[in-house]
Amino acid sequence: MNRGGTEILPYFERLRDQAGVPILYVSHSTAEVARLATTVVALRQGRVAMVGPAAQVLGDAAAMGAREVASVLPARVVAHHDDGLTELDAPGGRLWLPGVAAPVGTALRVRIPAQEVILSPAPPQGLSALNILAGRIVQIRPGQGPGVLETLDLGGSDLVARLTRRSAEALQLAPGQPCHAIVKSVALAPQDILGAAGAPRPRPLSAAR
Repeated sequence: MNRGGTEILPYFERLRDQAGVPILYVSHSTAEVARLATTVVALRQGRVAMVGPAAQVLGDAAAMGAREVASVLPARVVAHHDDGLTELDAPGGRLWLPGVAAPVGTALRVRIPAQEVILSPAPPQGLSALNILAGRIVQIRPGQGPGVLETLDLGGSDLVARLTRRSAEALQLAPGQPCHAIVKSVALAPQDILGAAGAPRPRPLSAAR
């Protein structure tokens, strides 16, 4: 996303939240779509692949392609710390991200690319990663290559992890099994923090990919 696109997105957010009219926004950037859309129409080879809420469509490999799959988690700003990190309350635990420009109490959404998620059946210890979210595996979807997509239920919100089939077999991961998701704080970019400029009551917005 170029600088011009970054600067204009807050305007679109305000238009979405305050105008009260349907808006169609077309983009190839999943980060932009996740930030702006409430309903997503995903297109593949000129045909509609899937229509639904942003979190559902963006987390579907058939609609987005394995490399573009991401989860969108609801979160709330808890505190800003002196070391430059912002603490968020999210499903499955706390998220620690580089300073988020939003007041304490602000409701946000956080986009987490599936390829940035590491899984551990046991509670991990001795890691540099700060973000450890507890959940339960609800689905395992094999890809066409050596990868698989693992979906975790974090207590009402889904988080998708992309890993190799070899890793999944080595960890003996299976549906119903408790599991922990690990995400590096620096793996998430500012454009992955969604809704910071939005009003408390977002209006419908459709987006096509």
